[in-house]
Amino acid sequence: MKYFTPIIILLLMQHQCSSYSSANLSPKSNLSTESETTSIILDDSLSNSMLLNCNLWLNSWDGGLMLDTFVFAGSYTLPPLTWWENFDISEDTFFLYHDMLCYSPNGLYALDLYSSHIILSGHNKMKHATLDVDTKVHLIDTQHKQRMPILQCGSLESVDDGFWLSDSMVVFVGFETFLDNGNQTFQPYLLLVNVFNRGASEFRYNKVFSNTNEEFLRQKFPAIYFDY
Repeated sequence: MKYFTPIIILLLMQHQCSSYSSANLSPKSNLSTESETTSIILDDSLSNSMLLNCNLWLNSWDGGLMLDTFVFAGSYTLPPLTWWENFDISEDTFFLYHDMLCYSPNGLYALDLYSSHIILSGHNKMKHATLDVDTKVHLIDTQHKQRMPILQCGSLESVDDGFWLSDSMVVFVGFETFLDNGNQTFQPYLLLVNVFNRGASEFRYNKVFSNTNEEFLRQKFPAIYFDY
């Protein structure tokens, strides 16, 4: 199925507001945001794609997330793709993750969203998983058998899920953790990335939560036993 890339996304990608100094997701304070664009919300095309591909994630938050409550936070440029490493998804060490890959519509690329922080092991035909705090998303070139990290998050950030809008545009969803005098709050976000020209546009939910959507991974992968 082909997804129509929303016009607003293309406009945002054409005028990047700032340059991104590392591959890590960045707090709001590091985004160059134009005040007149902060009221931009998701258009219908992107909202429909979110409902189709990320409905489980939206409903994993307390009360469910409303798509018209995501507000544009800024545009920036991720570091360019600079190097590839040899990588074959048919290797025995990767076979447990085959069902977790997200393929581009043309099938030439795949997103590996989970292997860096969901540590899988097989036991009696059941997959067991432990979690690492850091996340690294890889882009896999299935034809040339290589991969490259395209997004990295530290312990205060999360990439929960993602999908392709087109053969070049990807949507990532997750949350950022904020610490204030020992209290933690969590703010969901949506990040649109052109994986080849590295343009990115970010939308933030306009409220924070006192708890994460910690059951999301169990819901998305019911055949995996998570040890937490």
